Amino acid sequence: MKRVLLALLGFASAPVLSEEVSSTAEAWRYLTRPGQSKQWLIVSSKRSDNYYVQCENVRTYILCPFPIWAKIAPGEKYLKPSGSRASPFPDVPNTQLRQYLTPQQVAALKKTLTGLGLKPVDVYQQMINQNDKLVGTAYDVRVVLEMDYRGFDSLVSSAMSTLWQASPKEGYNYQTGKWD
Repeated sequence: MKRVLLALLGFASAPVLSEEVSSTAEAWRYLTRPGQSKQWLIVSSKRSDNYYVQCENVRTYILCPFPIWAKIAPGEKYLKPSGSRASPFPDVPNTQLRQYLTPQQVAALKKTLTGLGLKPVDVYQQMINQNDKLVGTAYDVRVVLEMDYRGFDSLVSSAMSTLWQASPKEGYNYQTGKWD
């Protein structure tokens, strides 16, 4: 599932694994290192790889998308976004729903993010395949973090706890990379 989610981050190029990190503090330093755009990070619960927070360095800020659902044509694997906006796109015929978070989880996530002083934004995207054919749509909730944001540890632990009742005491796995 992570490979599909990484494609939803917004880059079509292949990810290249980068370096090891072992804490949320190290993860934040990794993401915000000057001159290191296109770096990404996934923090997942040791209880399940499906419980995660993902972020990427987009030159002047950090973007953290939370995928909610994707409606994709059967058999399509390599996807990239093509156009995004704040309102849903019309459904593409013959697509199948892949639900990542329930409506209740989305509401709880938005409340948690707002409680952390962040502004959750709904982003809808059209998804195309490697031949640039429209094959579906997707919906994320995203937050933008300034490079001097001081609450990354709280963001990770609050999102994990709110969405999946995953505790920092259970531990996290860290996966880093850079888009080529």
